[in-house]
Amino acid sequence: MEYQELIDTIELVGFKPKVYSGRGMYGKECLSIISANTDNVILNIISEALGKVNCGNSISVSDVQDLCEMLKGSKIDSMGKNKVIYWPNIPWEETDHDSTYFEAEE
Repeated sequence: MEYQELIDTIELVGFKPKVYSGRGMYGKECLSIISANTDNVILNIISEALGKVNCGNSISVSDVQDLCEMLKGSKIDSMGKNKVIYWPNIPWEETDHDSTYFEAEE
């Protein structure tokens, strides 16, 4: 799965992809999502991707398998009321939507 397809899928689930540099990453930036409940984040993303396959979109079963591999390396940090789930193995890439991703959470 291409990076932009991943970002689009995350947004369809209702999350805002954000840039994050976790503990021990030494300034490297990666993809992250902030949520009060991180329990089902990965399942929701995969479910949305599978729905795209079933609707005949450009995502294939192979893309979903790639997505599952990409999302395996997740880590979670606490941020007070919320948690950040992040993927050190998915480097942050600039997208057309980046200006909205740096807003403070309400």
